[in-house]
Amino acid sequence: MRSIYENRKDWVRWLMLAAGIAIIAFLASTLETGRAHALASGFSFKGALVRFITPNNDHKNDVAILCVENPKASFVDGRILDLRGNVVSGMARFDDLTAGSVARTCKDRYGSDVDAEALTWDGRANGATAASGVYVYQVRSEGVTVTGTFVVVR
Repeated sequence: MRSIYENRKDWVRWLMLAAGIAIIAFLASTLETGRAHALASGFSFKGALVRFITPNNDHKNDVAILCVENPKASFVDGRILDLRGNVVSGMARFDDLTAGSVARTCKDRYGSDVDAEALTWDGRANGATAASGVYVYQVRSEGVTVTGTFVVVR
């Protein structure tokens, strides 16, 4: 006969498995949900180059990068929210003139004829390094909002 402790361990394993499946389903459902809506305007969301970040200053995946096409040079606003909907950070905007290497990466990935810009997030939330977990990004331009998720791994 199994002890109560063994039954509890099984219950915890099943709970962790269910939580993992729920997180995967959430990530899959939120990845670039606004892409289809953005295609109708001059502004176009191209995608995330880095979706999983490790903000530990080792220069590997320390910064999340989103690429957008902005042929009308419209104002582009990016922000990061926690899962409760609280804004924890803004995103820095880089175009080809101000941050060559990041924007160049977007341009090379999506073709040289694309007027690519990059939005970056350094993994900081409210001034400190963000805790591990899932964060939601929102990119807005020309009345279009694109949402998706980043994962911070520490």
